[in-house]
Amino acid sequence: MGAGAVTPEEGRLARRIDAVVLDLDGTLADTFPLLLVAFDAASRGVRDRALTHAEMVAHFGPGAGTEEMIVAALTGREDAADVDAFFAAYAARHGELVALFPGLREGLELARGRGCGTGLLTGKGRRSTEITLRELGVADLFDVVVTGDDAPAPKPDPRGLLSILDRLAVPPSRALFVGDSIADVGAGQAAGTLVAAAHWNDPDDAALRAREPDFVLHTGDDLRDLIERLTGR
Repeated sequence: MGAGAVTPEEGRLARRIDAVVLDLDGTLADTFPLLLVAFDAASRGVRDRALTHAEMVAHFGPGAGTEEMIVAALTGREDAADVDAFFAAYAARHGELVALFPGLREGLELARGRGCGTGLLTGKGRRSTEITLRELGVADLFDVVVTGDDAPAPKPDPRGLLSILDRLAVPPSRALFVGDSIADVGAGQAAGTLVAAAHWNDPDDAALRAREPDFVLHTGDDLRDLIERLTGR
């Protein structure tokens, strides 16, 4: 590379953003332990034993659907009482089992202070998402929230992300999407945003790095620093 040439990373850092969009599970907070507890509570009505960890994990993953769909798959029936049991346990145990990852609030507050629109894109259903944002005390830090009940298809389909940016009136080239999964990276790349891979929940996820996100972040402080760089005026 000749003298004065700009490296790819320097070029990405030279871009300016007007929106920051985050994934929820594994990025904003880890609700997986809570989900296991709540799904077990929901299935007790049709089982005489607790679900095993393997049984519950088998129903998770990209395209698994919202919580209501997973409850139906676990119980083999569609019953409002099962769904109510799930959400009762989800709300009751949330404060005990879920916490905001360190530095995420500060990153969001910085983004808003720099004039950025903020969004949340998650495969979780609307009802559980609203519980989580309320319990974590960050509901007012997101301008637009798109859930698994709203998006036309799960990530890596980019349409949920594009709908957020459309509502924020920000082109993809001026946005940063932050997520912890291969599907998140794929959605951001397909949409045309800058993409940051969040490694604070799974620091050894080599497969995520292999998808070549624009940035790899190891802590919430890394996210705050990146937002500060990308919003420099």
